[in-house]
Amino acid sequence: MKKIITIVFLLLVSNIVFAQFDTNYVHITKRKFVVTPIYEFYKSRYNINNVVLDNDSSYKEVEQTYSSKNNIYLGIGVSFYRLGFSLTFLLPYTNNPELDNSKSISFMGGYSVKRFYGELRYHNHKGFEEDVYTFTDDTTIINSTVINKNVHFQQLGVVIYYFPSKKYNYDANYKNYNIQKKSAISPLFITGINYFNTKGNFEITDTIGTKIEYREVRVVSFKLGIGVAGSLVFHKFYATLLSYIGASVNKNKVNDGYTSKIYTKLYPSLELRTSVGYNSNRFIGAFIFTYDNDLVFLNPSIIGINNFYIGIKIGYKFGYKFLGPASKYL
Repeated sequence: MKKIITIVFLLLVSNIVFAQFDTNYVHITKRKFVVTPIYEFYKSRYNINNVVLDNDSSYKEVEQTYSSKNNIYLGIGVSFYRLGFSLTFLLPYTNNPELDNSKSISFMGGYSVKRFYGELRYHNHKGFEEDVYTFTDDTTIINSTVINKNVHFQQLGVVIYYFPSKKYNYDANYKNYNIQKKSAISPLFITGINYFNTKGNFEITDTIGTKIEYREVRVVSFKLGIGVAGSLVFHKFYATLLSYIGASVNKNKVNDGYTSKIYTKLYPSLELRTSVGYNSNRFIGAFIFTYDNDLVFLNPSIIGINNFYIGIKIGYKFGYKFLGPASKYL
């Protein structure tokens, strides 16, 4: 009986890890490499919502929004059958002159193995625009807009996607190395871990209207999710959508300058990723949009951490003969 169970388990693992794609739906590119000029836009924001008791014993909703400056990059990407990388440079543009010298670094990069895709994400922003909105009797009041150069936000995370269907290929729809030949849909399973660290003097209004100042919040978040990915193909043109909803277990360490407390909470997480473009044996062109939202608990409020990414790329696929002897190592 143990031998039968072992054989069944090995066959299942082999089917998951080593199974090939359906070549009627996915063309696997092997003997070419892709060179792509890239335009990228990043922005991070976190929203803090709370319902507080006003001085006249009525309740009002207070929302505090911390927004990084808009970050625009230009660069180049190169993809091989086994390896890919990109190099981009921040343009001297700012939508907020007061944050012109603030630190901002964003990165998203991944690697595909069969129907698995793993992605590393890193965001590092120092200096935010802080907007405080008050909602009372269906009216919106902006109490203040200030520049807080002392707030420093970092996020480091890894997420792994698995697509069970042999008809759908992540590389074809988002990295544009392979080609999605026909429309397809696939379930999606994800797991990931994130580390968030926010430092600086920032205030949150509690449920009775008292201002609480925080010095540092560290969050370790482990999440699981389920969703769907699909692609609509018309000749060489395509539109694709990936979305999931999941749950995160967050362990928070909060320091207000006087005490340090640890909280553990369960909250939902959400991601939406879409792309439209053209993908052929030689040319590619794509517009990509990604939005992810992670919720973390900060007594007495909930913080929604939002990251926005927009990418535009136009590329050409070269044959490996241009690389000479180096091609066998790539």
